[in-house]
Amino acid sequence: MTLKEDEIDNIRPGVLNKKQTELLFKNDIIKNLDGKVDSSSFDLHLSSLGYKMRGSIKPDRYTKVTQIINDYKEQILDLEEKTTLKTGVTYLIQLKEVLRLPKGKKFFGRTTGKSSIGRLDVLTRLIVDECHTYDTIDEEYGGSLFLEVTPITFPIVVKKGIALSQLRLFRGCPEWSEIKNDEIQLFGGIILDEKYEFKKNGNQITELRVNLLPDPSTDLSAFRAKKNNNNKDLEIDLTQKEKYFKPEGFWDGIKVNKGELLEIEKEKFYILRSKERFKLPKDVAVSCQAISETLGELRIHYAGFVHPFFGSKREDGKGTPIIFEVRGHNVTTYLRDGETLANINFYRMSEPAEEPTEKNDYENQELKLSKYFKDWGQT
Repeated sequence: MTLKEDEIDNIRPGVLNKKQTELLFKNDIIKNLDGKVDSSSFDLHLSSLGYKMRGSIKPDRYTKVTQIINDYKEQILDLEEKTTLKTGVTYLIQLKEVLRLPKGKKFFGRTTGKSSIGRLDVLTRLIVDECHTYDTIDEEYGGSLFLEVTPITFPIVVKKGIALSQLRLFRGCPEWSEIKNDEIQLFGGIILDEKYEFKKNGNQITELRVNLLPDPSTDLSAFRAKKNNNNKDLEIDLTQKEKYFKPEGFWDGIKVNKGELLEIEKEKFYILRSKERFKLPKDVAVSCQAISETLGELRIHYAGFVHPFFGSKREDGKGTPIIFEVRGHNVTTYLRDGETLANINFYRMSEPAEEPTEKNDYENQELKLSKYFKDWGQT
């Protein structure tokens, strides 16, 4: 089937919603779409073919991924069977989905790790042929997609069909769809502060601050991953059902009293939450990025897009915070309550998203681990 010119031309600039994404799939622009399509992105699934690599290889404008594989692979993996990805090792896995973006129609893509994967301290970065930046799909790209996967804290068990990352498609350059600071208030109350009041300050509305006050549901301020050197007992099998693992075997809970600082130990991984709380409308999507690649001796990374309606369906009306994943580098560092860790970018949807019928895994989250863990304190 060939996509009719008028169907594509009628797609307005912005982030594509679920209906528009499924339209592209029906017309072979997205091939092998298999699984969950969210209101502003869709999951990317591992194929059966993967490689253990000598290390992370930076892509460039002139090299195909197959050449990188041929030059730097150490071992071929068969993901038809369960396969353990070890910590500190980089793997390159071909994805099931294939893109055939039409010429001259200005479709672009951006990817990120799923939030459930980022909260396991697993770095995922998409690479494609002849593109020098990670997690980027330029207009008119046609070909396979490959995912670079590096577990840092926990070994993970994967197999064909598991989704570690997600793709968001844009009509027009993503920058065209950004909502500027002075426009944000025109979309209504989108973000609340820690007092559950809507933020209105133009510049500060895009800043995300860390909340170190104890979460009332757990009485904890942070989770810190236990030390792990590819310990078989600390493998996380992603083929298991949600809430399968007891978190106490993998994490330590930390409480920070008012006025105290949080110690970020070198080479340790932490889960924190934001003071800001989201109540997104149907026509706005969000992505988050660290203030810089490093903040002092910390690495801050946020995995996962924020979809329309996020936090707006919460029963108590208080909105939903964002989760930070924080890793210490070579020096012990201390964090203050309220320190700014990330910025957020707001994007217009091409068309408003339809109200979700399924419950979001993290809609009612406060300080929350990956969905693969039981709730803290649950037997």
